[in-house]
Amino acid sequence: MKKKSTFLKFLLFVGILLTINFVGRAQFAGPDQEVCANSTTLTATPGVPPGNWTLISGSGTIANPTSTTTSVTGLGLDNNIFRWTDQQGSDSVIITNNSVTADAGADMSVSTNFATLNANIPSAQGASGMWTNVNGGGTFANPTLYNTVVNYLKNGSNTLRWTLTKGICSASDDIVVTATYPVPDAGTDQIVCTDTTYLNATPIAGGYWENLSLTAVFLDDNTLFNARVFVLDPLYNTHEFVWHANGLTDTVAITNKEVIATNTTEVFPVCDFVSLSGNQTISGEYGFWLVNTTAVIQDPTNYLTTAFNLEPGINRFYWTIDNGFCSDIDSVDVPSNKIIADAGPDGESCDNTFNLTGSDPAPGMGMWTIVFGG
Repeated sequence: MKKKSTFLKFLLFVGILLTINFVGRAQFAGPDQEVCANSTTLTATPGVPPGNWTLISGSGTIANPTSTTTSVTGLGLDNNIFRWTDQQGSDSVIITNNSVTADAGADMSVSTNFATLNANIPSAQGASGMWTNVNGGGTFANPTLYNTVVNYLKNGSNTLRWTLTKGICSASDDIVVTATYPVPDAGTDQIVCTDTTYLNATPIAGGYWENLSLTAVFLDDNTLFNARVFVLDPLYNTHEFVWHANGLTDTVAITNKEVIATNTTEVFPVCDFVSLSGNQTISGEYGFWLVNTTAVIQDPTNYLTTAFNLEPGINRFYWTIDNGFCSDIDSVDVPSNKIIADAGPDGESCDNTFNLTGSDPAPGMGMWTIVFGG
């Protein structure tokens, strides 16, 4: 009876130990892991030896299979399952390798402000991709597409980054796109003295003009770098035109400073004076009268003035307006019926006769009268 009692006590002791060990070793192969490399460390909870690690699925080389804590290398992508087995049982751990490799493609040079990119395909690794700007310029048509088009590159170097993401893991690679393309130049600002002019931008393929003025119109195709335009309102209005090319713009201003002089003097035969009438000037303009005879203009800078001492025949009066950039002139012919009487030179006579030689009165008539003597 004594031996039987001792044996029962031993079994009870072993049972208690086993119960305590199994209860305290839930998931004793260690927690599942997500890693971003092809190696990691396996860590099992020590139990009743001997124990060992085995590969269930995936790939990996266990450095020390009989050690509860050991390194494993050569992990395959995605899930790799390892099992730890000892005298108390077995448990498995899943090592998920979400490492990714990004390849943005080879550096490139372009002669435009856009380029087509060619990175590696993210879906081949079960990942997602995203393009971002590092420096320079560029707008991606679809930033998640590996072979997207990037527009609006800056002249010079543009560094673009392709990033792949899978789980907690990510990897990036950069590409340098060197863009060399002409920058739009709309030409120098113009001051014109007429209502039409030619624009003069740098010729660039695909370039086009935009009209910002409500009182100007294109007389040519707006894709011509030297398009002809009609600029209305000659009251010093400024018209702006924008030259678009390669995603960039430049603006030129056309100021119409055309002046118009109008001589409104009424024309009819006069004798010695005439009232002159021109259109009135505005601020910034200067008007003045000129004449092609010896007639005298009373106030040459007044658009309403008088001229006297007209010469017989045609007197041509000019009304001119000038603003420092543009000028215009208008003329009017004023006929004068003024008659100048000339009795001729004095003389002597040795008898009672003398030949008088007065000026020709035509188209009027003349008459001699005796002032003194007989």
